[in-house]
Amino acid sequence: MGGIFGSRDKAPPVDPEIERLRKEAEATAAKEKADLIAKEKEEKLAVERRLRGSRSLFTSGTSGFDEDDDDLSDTLGG
Repeated sequence: MGGIFGSRDKAPPVDPEIERLRKEAEATAAKEKADLIAKEKEEKLAVERRLRGSRSLFTSGTSGFDEDDDDLSDTLGG
């Protein structure tokens, strides 16, 4: 039995396979986080440039109808 001031048990040695897996997981997590941040920046830039979102519908320069479709007699009944 150890006394009050007895020596502490030493930590078990680190398994090299577990250490390798931990480093791989950290690297994968860091890469995924960097990809997510880049994707968020790209999306924010696209919204600011009005390439995405509700305002993008008005900046495309078209009304949503074909330019050649000027003959509206069939829809107006005339």
